Amino acid sequence: MIQFSLVTMLELVDKRVITIERLVELMSHAPAKLFRVNERGFLRPGYKADITIVSCEHPWQVTEDTIVSKCKWSPMLGHEYRWKVIHTFCNGYHLLNGTTFNPDYRGEQITFRN
Repeated sequence: MIQFSLVTMLELVDKRVITIERLVELMSHAPAKLFRVNERGFLRPGYKADITIVSCEHPWQVTEDTIVSKCKWSPMLGHEYRWKVIHTFCNGYHLLNGTTFNPDYRGEQITFRN
């Protein structure tokens, strides 16, 4: 389900259930604060550049082919989304470019504050 969490939350923004600022707080800032993750959850100098770029110009439907989990099943199967993740950067490395994953980078260990 995590694969579809951001695009599902963006639907809530479209429906004016939450603001885009609230979405960023819920999906980025709050988890970093809650789990006391070092240098993540915010775009700040000295922090890791974890960024996802989305587009609303590419409507798509969840099919078994779009599910990346091994089970190939999701409660979102058949759902049509307006939003699509088109790029993902982790620590500044380009991991997802359209539908192509970069297999050469595996990230790094997350550290936590005391």
